[in-house]
Amino acid sequence: MQNTSHDYQYDNIDSDQPMLKDAAIAVFDYNFVGGNILEELINKEESAEIFLSLKQKIFFSVTLATLIVFCIFNLSMVTYYFLLAINLLYFLILILRVYIILIGKKNIPISLNTLNLNEQELPRYTILVPLFKESEVISQLVHNLENLDYPKDKLQILLILEETDIQTQTALKQIKLKNYFTPLIVPYSYPQTKPKACNYALKHITGEYLVIFDAEDKPETLQLKKAVANFKNNSSNLVCCQGVLSYYNLKENWLTQMFSLEYAILFQRILPAFDHLNLPIPLGGTSNHFKTNNLRQLGGWDSYNVTEDADLGIKCARAGFKVKMIPTLTEEEATITLKAWLKQRSRWIKGFIQTYFVHMRNPSQLFRTLGLKGFITFNLMFGVCNFLYILVPLAFIVMYLVSLNIIPLNSSEIIFLKYLNIISLITGILSIMWSAFEIKQSNAQFKVISCWWSYPLYILLLPIASLLAVYQIFTKLHFWEKTKHGVTIIKNQELNF
Repeated sequence: MQNTSHDYQYDNIDSDQPMLKDAAIAVFDYNFVGGNILEELINKEESAEIFLSLKQKIFFSVTLATLIVFCIFNLSMVTYYFLLAINLLYFLILILRVYIILIGKKNIPISLNTLNLNEQELPRYTILVPLFKESEVISQLVHNLENLDYPKDKLQILLILEETDIQTQTALKQIKLKNYFTPLIVPYSYPQTKPKACNYALKHITGEYLVIFDAEDKPETLQLKKAVANFKNNSSNLVCCQGVLSYYNLKENWLTQMFSLEYAILFQRILPAFDHLNLPIPLGGTSNHFKTNNLRQLGGWDSYNVTEDADLGIKCARAGFKVKMIPTLTEEEATITLKAWLKQRSRWIKGFIQTYFVHMRNPSQLFRTLGLKGFITFNLMFGVCNFLYILVPLAFIVMYLVSLNIIPLNSSEIIFLKYLNIISLITGILSIMWSAFEIKQSNAQFKVISCWWSYPLYILLLPIASLLAVYQIFTKLHFWEKTKHGVTIIKNQELNF
């Protein structure tokens, strides 16, 4: 593996001006990705490089000005309808969430028989593994990938390293790699994100299919064969198969237990329901298997989106491609500290908000491409759900100000809103507890979680992460909060699905 050095003389260029920075890198580094500098600058309207389009800025400016005028002339009316709207939206999300979980429970993906596959006819498969500061888990990763049950002469494993990450490069040099492993160094450029690294690797891919794994992943040994079986047994419209993600260190502490319940609800209930109802599926960051040619047709990943996976799932739906959930498990490492969890979750929420505003730059076009069901689902999942993380706590603050008579409302309105808030709070707690109990009872590995009833307390952490996400939107829009791996004391273990 070639060790590269880099002259960082262009680091003083403002990172908020990616066009200037990329141009500087192209000049100073002849290893920069050929013509990608122009591709990155094309169709900014379809990229998270900018947060809001001009039309969106005008719309929000006019909306904010109108709201301020209404507050000046009739603050009581604005307050009442704000609190009423938040409660109604909250009820709507709760009802739909319960409905989706019940649908997902009845439509868990069925595993296909991989024994019918002819080993000689299996297609070439590429595995992409973006790495950044992963020296602690690199040897474990190589071991896990070597254990995959797939003809090794048909495997291409690209270990994608950042040029600045000398530590991981050094750790990888200590490992004797099989000939199907290829280290690939990404030249330093802005933004330094996982999707940018994957886009760099895209031109090196030789497989008919490809899959992304994260550094700490332990995929089921038959996962590639299961993906091939699903591609061959479904219509040509199927462009991506998403595996199920779970955490092998769920027993570590309360946070990892709650995180594991949340992941199980998402990947074993909500996303299978979306699959069954033919709704857009936001992809997970790992274990999504693609037809390589179709991925190239989609333009790869958005280098500026910090949840490029979810964004790509929406792009697939808009292009008329099918995404399917498949019953194959990948074990990951859950964050074990609150600080690490908040950093990771704030990035996810920031990315979902990025994705929402990117695709809502032309709502009428989005409606035409997704259809009514898809359009509503997108707005609820990427819009309403993420905004409610902030608006619900705000509503309780406003209600407190009303109770102190700082914001005046008449007595009948106050009584009605107080009862509505109480009902919302109780309903929310019960439905969230039910979802945790339901998934715990359905999964043998979750039997050890005796504190499932505290799941609502975990959900209360989301508004904190949302505030951090909003802060970063206005300060570090494209900054990728790195999740440190290899910190758990619980190593890989077998989980059943």
